[in-house]
Amino acid sequence: MTRVGLLAAVLLSIGGGGQPVIATQAAEPTVPMTVKVGPRSGSGAFPDTTLVYLDGRIDAGAPDRLSKALSGISGRVAIWLNSPGGNLFAGMQLGRIIREHGATTHIINSATLLPGECYSACALAFLGGVYRFNDNGARYGVHRASLPVQRATGERDLGQDLSPAIESYVREMGVDARLLELWAKAAPDEMYVLSQQEAKALRVVNDGREPPEWSVAPSPGGTMLQGRQATADGRGTVFFSCDEKQTIFGSTYEAAGKPEAAAVRRWRHVVTIDSYDGVPVKPLGVSSKDGIVRSTFLVPPDLVRLAMSAKRIGHLMKPSSHAPSIGVSVDIDESSALMVRTFLGSCLRRQAKK
Repeated sequence: MTRVGLLAAVLLSIGGGGQPVIATQAAEPTVPMTVKVGPRSGSGAFPDTTLVYLDGRIDAGAPDRLSKALSGISGRVAIWLNSPGGNLFAGMQLGRIIREHGATTHIINSATLLPGECYSACALAFLGGVYRFNDNGARYGVHRASLPVQRATGERDLGQDLSPAIESYVREMGVDARLLELWAKAAPDEMYVLSQQEAKALRVVNDGREPPEWSVAPSPGGTMLQGRQATADGRGTVFFSCDEKQTIFGSTYEAAGKPEAAAVRRWRHVVTIDSYDGVPVKPLGVSSKDGIVRSTFLVPPDLVRLAMSAKRIGHLMKPSSHAPSIGVSVDIDESSALMVRTFLGSCLRRQAKK
């Protein structure tokens, strides 16, 4: 059991690092966490998604209530968390149930629809989301765990005793284990609120994007550079292949949820490099079947040079009607940057010899 309670004041971190803050405690709330299933949203920020609201102190019965609430739900699920903490082990159970159902997690106060707070045990439950968001001022805080004992002796700090269980869980959720270093920064009566930079660097937050996977594989007539990435909107692949005369760029987009037929003949296409507006391109071929859109393009050397130092490469498709644009983009992380730069540089050198 963590010694969180309702915090009367928590200072939000500023800049690149969070800060441990002494927080005045109110009485421990006795009302257990409420689990409420909202109607499936047909549009807006959560299209075709069932919203589930988790509010209040995490008690030992919360995981069972959430499991029962999710048992009859199919399709996409978004969990809105707003909690001061509670039972540490129940928090990890909640996280595993959330992951089992492939849900996303958000820190939102369902009563006000404003950014919420997620502290201590809630911070562990939040990590269960396949995709995790805490933008717009939401507060994510951690501290060393403690367990109530006799009132006369106060509380016993269990930071060292519980660290192995927490570390195992954090790794299971695919989050950087260095998060535990921040747990140690704040005592049981303090709270360390992570900055946005810390949350992203430690993969506490992934903004709806799983890590990318880049590889170089054989292809007809040579080799192909390929990047794949799953996101909350769907799965995407981009690839480059080249010979002595030209470079081909292509993409595959598979929308999340129920696939819809797409009339792709008159779409406009743009190759996106980082935050640039994009380079219009004419497709060599575009097809759409079973919700999967496949496209290939002939791209000029200037675009290839831009891609060599890119942090993200993508393809934006713009329907001729008023329908929203769709697109695919794949991040280039530090471990893949050299592979991308080397492959594309080789393409340019081969073509420069002609």
